[in-house]
Amino acid sequence: MRKVALVVAAGCLLATSAFAHTPPGEVINAVKFPAGNEPTIDGDCSDWDAVPGDSYWVFADAFIPAGEGDSYRHPVEGLEKGDMDQSSFSPILRGGWSEHTNDFYYCHSVFDDAHTIDRAGDFDWYEDDGVESFFRFRHISPEEATALGTEGFGTYLGFNFSVPQSAAGPLWHVIGLCVGCEWLTEEETELHNLQWSFDGEEFGQSTYHYEHRVHPFDGKQNDLEGAPENFEYQTLEDNQIIHYSIAFFDDDAHREDGRGGQWIIGGATGPENDWLMEPLNPNITWPDAMTAVESESWGRIKAQY
Repeated sequence: MRKVALVVAAGCLLATSAFAHTPPGEVINAVKFPAGNEPTIDGDCSDWDAVPGDSYWVFADAFIPAGEGDSYRHPVEGLEKGDMDQSSFSPILRGGWSEHTNDFYYCHSVFDDAHTIDRAGDFDWYEDDGVESFFRFRHISPEEATALGTEGFGTYLGFNFSVPQSAAGPLWHVIGLCVGCEWLTEEETELHNLQWSFDGEEFGQSTYHYEHRVHPFDGKQNDLEGAPENFEYQTLEDNQIIHYSIAFFDDDAHREDGRGGQWIIGGATGPENDWLMEPLNPNITWPDAMTAVESESWGRIKAQY
């Protein structure tokens, strides 16, 4: 089933993530899509089938349990990296980029034994099965980020969402510190396009797919409203490193405390993971790209159904 996902929370603010590779010594490869082979943002990850998973995908064994003290959301104490019970919850990350479109893409698939949306307050998206993602396209140190913040320039944008809509109320998206960013909740904007789908039961055992295109914003002056014309952008290049981190929240409804876990690959509160914009891989066999005429014809065919 295909669904349209709006942004649940977005904020543009100063971040203080580490300049060194996070986790230490780790860099994740983002595959480069040839022109015409960029994924269609529709919540279907089959556009990524040509990419070898063993070279690019991030699997459950790379995830770290997040949280300490009262924020520890896991039902088992003492969990370490890779200790995820994959019969209950198991994510796969896929990341890529295109020089032709100048966009970063991801399509993540998350198996869950019970997808749960039952929060009492509509703004408390993190109490359900949800996703929290953070981007900074500048590869800068904490000192440089602090200096930019002192100058009033933010470089960090977060997209947080939990789908489908909560029964708590009609408003299921909220804009955070990016004042005037209501435009981010539109189905598709210059900055981003987010779609989702699922296989299985909508509120039972299922695999949800989250597909997202993000334009490489460079930042925004904090004293300006978050209108599209006030964002600054950059151009992605071969061998460029960007910061992108993600956290998955697992709400196990069958448990009295609802705890299933919060799993991260690096930073839990900011863009700390390093992703390398890899040059075109000559060993990947891509399908023939559609011409503009073929794409338009296929669009007319699909529109009939």
